[in-house]
Amino acid sequence: MEHGLACRGKHEQTVEKLNSIVARAAQIQTTSGKVKYAAPIFYAFMGAFFLGYGYFRDGLSGFLVPLGGGFLIFATVVFLANRRAFRKSTTDA
Repeated sequence: MEHGLACRGKHEQTVEKLNSIVARAAQIQTTSGKVKYAAPIFYAFMGAFFLGYGYFRDGLSGFLVPLGGGFLIFATVVFLANRRAFRKSTTDA
């Protein structure tokens, strides 16, 4: 077999399935690395939008200001988690 050892006929199908799983996981990791900051950017944009719109509409007393602040905090958390996760995956390889 190309990337594995197996008894002829008996385990070849299992090895092929495992090889395809590994290939798909590698492809997903490559793809997800390219968009790792898409979600934090979206959350930060929504946070800034709600914060600004809420402040200019209702001042600090409206619901949109804390909602925007929550989005900004969540954007920061997701950004740091993605950064940590992708740094770990590149050093493990």
